Amino acid sequence: MVIDKQVYRGGRITPGMDLYRIADLSRVWIEGEVIERDLPLVEIGQRASVTFDGLPGQSFEAVVTYIL
Repeated sequence: MVIDKQVYRGGRITPGMDLYRIADLSRVWIEGEVIERDLPLVEIGQRASVTFDGLPGQSFEAVVTYIL
């Protein structure tokens, strides 16, 4: 994810100039919903496996750190 862009079409760049600043997405927060009757099954510190429609065939490991 680009969080800062210092270069534009037609603009000038110089050696050593920072063109883009990219966010570190190696750690992200994931918000999930649990139906009320399943809430007793979820606890802080519990591991979870997360998948995304946009990344088919991949799964990511997560840890529950907060319950609202």
